[in-house]
Amino acid sequence: MKLKVDELLPLINKWVTTVIMPKSDGLQKGFVTFLLLQKGNEIPELLRPFADKEGTIDTDNLKAALEAAGGKVTLPYINWDFDQADLDKLVEIANANK
Repeated sequence: MKLKVDELLPLINKWVTTVIMPKSDGLQKGFVTFLLLQKGNEIPELLRPFADKEGTIDTDNLKAALEAAGGKVTLPYINWDFDQADLDKLVEIANANK
């Protein structure tokens, strides 16, 4: 599946709400909320260098990258291990929003 960088912010917000927040402690919740409010609108621009010429990110390539990284990548600041289950949930959210 290809995800348009310009459409990722609502998907990421939904993923954070349904996946990260229920499993986080108070400090993580506070920091993630602050980060999304303070810098959320910049997320598409931060991801744009990783997009193809059509402005999309291919989830199959993300899956291959996760596998090459040993199955997970730790997100800094919140100490969250992003793994295949997280990618699957992000794709599920994207499919539900089509």
